Amino acid sequence: MKGDLVVTVTTSEGTALAGVTVTILGTTLDTDNDNATTDSSGVASFKNIGEGQYNVSASREGFTPEVKNGVTVAGATSNTVALALKAAPGGGKLYVCKDCGANWTGTTNRRAARPLESEAVEAANKEVWTKCAKRLGTDPKTGKGRKLTMSSDDYLCRRKWMDAYLKAVGDKTSGKNGKTKKGGKKPDDPKKKCGMTIESETVAAAPGSRKRTKIGVAEKVKLTIKPPTVGSVAWSVTGGGTLSPAAGTSTVFTAGDRTSTSKVQAMAADGSTCEITFTVVEPSGAYQVQFGKTLHRNATASVGFRGITYLLPKEVSFENIEINEGTCVGVGTGCLAGLNGKVHPVWPSWATVSKGDSAKGCHVEGPNKRGSVYYDFVYTQDGGAPFTAGTFKWVIPWQFRVSGGTPKEFTKLTHDAVCAVTTGKTTQSKGGVTVSAMPAEPTEN
Repeated sequence: MKGDLVVTVTTSEGTALAGVTVTILGTTLDTDNDNATTDSSGVASFKNIGEGQYNVSASREGFTPEVKNGVTVAGATSNTVALALKAAPGGGKLYVCKDCGANWTGTTNRRAARPLESEAVEAANKEVWTKCAKRLGTDPKTGKGRKLTMSSDDYLCRRKWMDAYLKAVGDKTSGKNGKTKKGGKKPDDPKKKCGMTIESETVAAAPGSRKRTKIGVAEKVKLTIKPPTVGSVAWSVTGGGTLSPAAGTSTVFTAGDRTSTSKVQAMAADGSTCEITFTVVEPSGAYQVQFGKTLHRNATASVGFRGITYLLPKEVSFENIEINEGTCVGVGTGCLAGLNGKVHPVWPSWATVSKGDSAKGCHVEGPNKRGSVYYDFVYTQDGGAPFTAGTFKWVIPWQFRVSGGTPKEFTKLTHDAVCAVTTGKTTQSKGGVTVSAMPAEPTEN
């Protein structure tokens, strides 16, 4: 079903604003009907468009562009939305690209910041004459069409021209693996395009640099558009994760709960864009560090330790996930055969994860606690003399989840105990820690 959308634009003081370019972008959009200009009453209408969600932007010379995202259009009805534009600092000068006709309003010339390159212009002309052949009257013999104008009818074609131009510049100056070809320019920073920059800062102060783009699952990153004169932008993400809010000068990106490559894009009201890509990783392993003394019970073949558990990789934050040990069946032999078939219990509750540091990474806050220290209790014990050889092993699955989400196994830690023949010396290892004790040693709890 289809409906109508009526957009009303005023100044911040409430005066109707004519001559405003209103653009709507949405997945159900008819591409020939995404751009209109307000009349003397400050109204622009879009008739018979598909129902769904649209991003609505408004811009005019002398004013700061405004964007409203998530506007719902319901079928068989007339839907309305109101936007108010503020006067732009410095008069909001209008910039025009003499080669392509592209134009935008603002206090900085974002698209013409560097001289146009003839080869890229030629490539962009060729592409736009192909993609907009009907509108530009492209001659099938010469492959050429008319020059773009600044009219609203040519809005989409101007955008296609500029996208093609920027792509041509990138293809010409960049070699394989992003290296600069001899004689070419250094490739643009992937976070920059058309004079805008996305500045990123992880919410977690540690581990690693707060400017990093490799982040943990569910990690949060604050994104800010620079320079501030760009004004409000529409934020979108592909590849997983969420953004809040969806429009404004800044937003917070929250990574999804699984490994992904997530690309966040910011779009200004004039259609210019910039983006930043994040590599999102799950925990890949865990290791332990002994806390306190080695545990033992006098006159028995026994040994153990308290282990603080840290997650890998160390350089990202996992503070927004939870950890649990799963269940498994142990295998015991010799003097430890009495433990054969013993079931490893699941932790009584999911453990949270600390903020961590760059040296050790994030540590697991559970399942036990002594004072302010969280630890895993690792211990194996047999009876007294006479002592014989024996072994006991648990291969324990470790799982993570984003709070309330679906668990996923990410590693296994092996609880491995060995009792020596005759002497009763027992060795215990888990998560990279190994301890030993002789039966005659004093009890240590």
